[in-house]
Amino acid sequence: MVDDLGLVNIDAATGDEGVDLKLTADINALILRAQVEKDEITRMINHVYKDARHTDARGLNEVRAHRQDKIVAWQRDFDFKLFVDPGGRARIVPTTR
Repeated sequence: MVDDLGLVNIDAATGDEGVDLKLTADINALILRAQVEKDEITRMINHVYKDARHTDARGLNEVRAHRQDKIVAWQRDFDFKLFVDPGGRARIVPTTR
């Protein structure tokens, strides 16, 4: 995901320095969030493998459930449509469910 976010930053460049700086800052914040969450899941998995019995699936199920919650949060954050008004200005509009 971190690599994909970096590509979004490159692909979404507008040429407007102010817009591009904000976009870069927003994407860098998302990259940091992704790295922090990845490290958190890694620590949880390491903890389960180190401290649980090899027949104990409960610990890994908890990690899987936690990871799934993180995935749902990311999907919710990216649930939007891009709207371009007649003047050519683009804005992000959350989708309704």
